[in-house]
Amino acid sequence: MSTSSTRSVKSEANKIIFFQLVIIMMLAIILFLIKGSESGLAIVLGGLAYWLPGVIVVWQAFNGAYARTASRFVSIFLVGEALKLFISALLLVWVIRSFSVSAGLVMAGFVSAIIAFWIAAGFCLAKQGGVRYAK
Repeated sequence: MSTSSTRSVKSEANKIIFFQLVIIMMLAIILFLIKGSESGLAIVLGGLAYWLPGVIVVWQAFNGAYARTASRFVSIFLVGEALKLFISALLLVWVIRSFSVSAGLVMAGFVSAIIAFWIAAGFCLAKQGGVRYAK
């Protein structure tokens, strides 16, 4: 993978991660203002259960010698995504069991982080001109 394409992909990944955090925090603030601090905390905890493993995957995929070739990058990314899902599930269960907050609101925060990821990825893809297939 060339250095410039790695930087471009890393930049887009960082934007997606940032957008997710903004959406989680906005939703938490709205619920905090409407329903109180416990509701806002539940949204933050649920959102972070999905967001934190995503940050780790982005960091792992783009730092060090891991992203030197496209095939190596894809391999690392796929393993990272599988680990992200596993760690997210563990964090979600831990949050629900460890904190006295609404499980429904925790799930709402978790799902909002997932939706924010796909919305941000769609915007980044559209900005790049859509999907381009190799011929």
